[in-house]
Amino acid sequence: MANRKVTVTMPSDLVRRLKKLPARKRSGFVRQAIEKELDRQDTVATLARMRGKVVWKVNNHPDLLRPKDFARYRAIKDRATS
Repeated sequence: MANRKVTVTMPSDLVRRLKKLPARKRSGFVRQAIEKELDRQDTVATLARMRGKVVWKVNNHPDLLRPKDFARYRAIKDRATS
């Protein structure tokens, strides 16, 4: 992905805090912060679109009807991913 230089305006106190970071790390820090916030906003928008929609159907998951079933599933998943 190609990099592009952009200009943004922000409050002086925020610029002051940003300048406390080493110069070579500022762009990466800002990029990461923007990416994280945009991802968060996308998630919020997706959840808002899903509000009121049925996403869980008992017929599709008869093995996960009780809290005990979820606990068993979680233990299996933890073993598989560790």
